[in-house]
Amino acid sequence: LHYPLRRQRQMCIRDSYQSGVTFPVTQVSEKLRVPFIDPVAIADSITSRGFKYLFKVSPQASWYARDQIRFVKEASEKVGKPVKSVVLLHEDTLFGKSTGDGQVAAAEQFGIKVLDRIAYPKDSPDMTATMAKIKQMNPDAVLLVSYLSDAVLITKTMKELGIDAPIVGTSAGHIDPAYISTLGKDADYTFTVGEWATDVKKKGVVEISKRFKEKFGVDMNGHAAETYMSTYVLADALERAFPLDPDTAFFEKADAFIWEPDRNNFSEVSSISTIDISLLKGSDNYMYAQKKSGEKVAITVNGKQVASNLYESEGWSIIHAESVSGVNTIIWKHSGGDLAKWELDSEW
Repeated sequence: LHYPLRRQRQMCIRDSYQSGVTFPVTQVSEKLRVPFIDPVAIADSITSRGFKYLFKVSPQASWYARDQIRFVKEASEKVGKPVKSVVLLHEDTLFGKSTGDGQVAAAEQFGIKVLDRIAYPKDSPDMTATMAKIKQMNPDAVLLVSYLSDAVLITKTMKELGIDAPIVGTSAGHIDPAYISTLGKDADYTFTVGEWATDVKKKGVVEISKRFKEKFGVDMNGHAAETYMSTYVLADALERAFPLDPDTAFFEKADAFIWEPDRNNFSEVSSISTIDISLLKGSDNYMYAQKKSGEKVAITVNGKQVASNLYESEGWSIIHAESVSGVNTIIWKHSGGDLAKWELDSEW
């Protein structure tokens, strides 16, 4: 991820869906100072690291867990059948573990007993033994943290084993339209926390819900709403940050920053043998090549002069300029020891 990001000079990254992917990816984006918008992944740990280039649209896992438990308590009390015990069943990636931690804390807060907390492998092909164990515990409700395939499998298995405890999901698999289309009537009486509802009494909800369904044939769910909103967040941020015309000097200067040491060339540059050109840094902080005659030539790539600190924050420095096989070249060195070369359009 480091090198595609640096070569392409991405302005922003948006996504990904899974917390277990988002957590390490945001470490890279933060190091490279590339803004990252997280529209869906919910693990609390994603935003607990004090990152300056990370922006989050979705709620945190602990908030989902809190609202799950609160719903179970309040809804069951209203129908005269208060839930006193639950089993927590979650997949074993960061998504499940983070939400499970929040469920334990919320259950204690709301006075609900946790009979067991069970983590299962995300791609489990069979849940029969696990669900049989839960049936023996006879909980008043089962709280799930599942992606689509495991949400469907668990619900089917519960029906097959005659477990009639209500299911309360945590968005993800339980808000996917395929959950209902796959299970049919077996999906009835599944509850879930979610980020969106088509009947929310807010301006614009009816219109966007209608447009979404006309385009995709299904109702907009929470994840679709979050990604839709994150696009508007990005658009608004760009308009605020770059209120300039495309012809301004800012964008002309920015063009120079799309060039980058190419890792694919590292193997071609293992040593430097000829010294015909002296590398100089001018008082203007730009790089120059000085020929034997004493003439100084600005080092340029794609018509843009190369600054000495162009990639300094990422560990790269320019160490040499040379003509290699008739092609003018500068050599970069990374703080980790790697060498790379740029082919230039400077003439000397």
